[in-house]
Amino acid sequence: AMNVIAAGYRAAHPGNVHAPSTIELVPLLDDAVGAQRESYLLLFGVVACVLLIACANIANLVLARFAPRRREVAARFALGASRWDVVRQLISESVLLAMLGGAVGLLLAQWALRALVGFGADLIPRVAEISIDPTALGFTVMATLATGLLIGLLPAMHASGVNVLDALKDAGRGSAGSGGHLRAALLVVEVSLSLVLLIAAGLLLTSFPRLQRVDPGFAPDGVYTTQIVLPRHYAPEQRIEFYEEFYQRLATLPGASSAALSDRVPLTGGQTPTVVAVADRPIPPLSERATATRHLVSPRYFNTLGIPLRAGRDFDERDNTRVPQVVIINDTFARRLFPGENPIGRTLITGMVQRPAQVVGVVADIRSETLNTPPEPEYFLPVLQRPEATTNV
Repeated sequence: AMNVIAAGYRAAHPGNVHAPSTIELVPLLDDAVGAQRESYLLLFGVVACVLLIACANIANLVLARFAPRRREVAARFALGASRWDVVRQLISESVLLAMLGGAVGLLLAQWALRALVGFGADLIPRVAEISIDPTALGFTVMATLATGLLIGLLPAMHASGVNVLDALKDAGRGSAGSGGHLRAALLVVEVSLSLVLLIAAGLLLTSFPRLQRVDPGFAPDGVYTTQIVLPRHYAPEQRIEFYEEFYQRLATLPGASSAALSDRVPLTGGQTPTVVAVADRPIPPLSERATATRHLVSPRYFNTLGIPLRAGRDFDERDNTRVPQVVIINDTFARRLFPGENPIGRTLITGMVQRPAQVVGVVADIRSETLNTPPEPEYFLPVLQRPEATTNV
C-alpha cells in the first residue's frame, strides 16, 4: 500500500527532492536498536557457547561422580527400586544443583546490573530503564531446568544399564566402557567450543585496537560537550542575540582553551543529507541534485575540535544575518562538486529553500557518523546566520 502511495506521489510531483525516494516500513524496535541487534546476537551466541562448555564440564564431573555410585544404584535395584525410581532420583539431584546455580546466577546478574547502570549512566541511552524483565527471568528458569535435565540424563542413562550382579561383585567394573567414551566425547566438545571462543576473542581483541587507531579527523581528548534548548517562543532575532552573548561568555570561561557551538556532536548520529547545487552551473531539479550533510557551527568550531583548515578562512563574529551568507565545505565535498577546481569564492545553492551561500573555506574530513563509516560530503553554515532552538556546546 505504501509503495502504491509513493508511486502516485512520484508521478504527481516528479521535481520534488524526495520524489525518487522509496518507502520502507521498519519495526520500531529495529529502528531503536539499529545495528546493535547483530552485536547482541553475537554476544548471545558467545554466552550460549560458554553455557555449553560449562554443561559439558559439569556433565563430565557428574559422570565421574557416578562411577563410584554404580554399586549404590545396583543395591537399590536389588532392594526393589524400579529404573524410573533411580532415574528420577539422579535427575532430581541434577535439577536441584542446576536450580541452586541459577539462583546464584540471578543474584549475580542483579548485582552486575546495578554496576552496569552505575558505570554506564553517561554511555548507554536510557540505561536506568534496564532491568531483568519477566521474559529474561522466564528464559533463565527454562535454561536452568533444561541444563539440569540434560546433565541429569547422562548418569540416568548409565544407571538404567547397570548390571546388578556385576556391579555388586565389583564396584569398579564397568566404570569405564561407554561412560569413558562419553566423557571423552564431552571433553572433545569442551575443547572445540573453547577453541572457537578463543579464536573469536582473538579477532575481537585485534579489531578493537584497529578501531582505536582509526583517525576520526578531530581531537576528542579534553573536550566537554553539553546541549542547550531555547524556549519555543524565542524568535530568530532573540536566538541570535542569545547566541552572540552566550558565545562571548564561553570564550572567557576559566580553564577553557577554546569553545564553540554546533548543532551536532560528531559520532552521535542523527545527520540527514540535504540537496546542494553550484550557482554558476545549470541547476538540476531538486530530485536530481547532489546531497551533503549540513552543520550549523560557530566561529572556532574547527579550532576547538582540532579540525585542520585546508584553504580559505574560518567563520568569525562578522558572519551574521547582516552580511551575505557564507559556507565552509569539507574535502570530500570539494572533490565531488569541484574536482580539479578551486571552490573558494564559488556560490552554493543549499537546501530545499535554495539559499545562496559563498564558499569561504575548506576543512579536512572527519568521521561524523561512526569510526567505520567513511567521510561523506559535508558543509558548514554559521550558527549566527541560521539560528535554531537547539545547539551543542
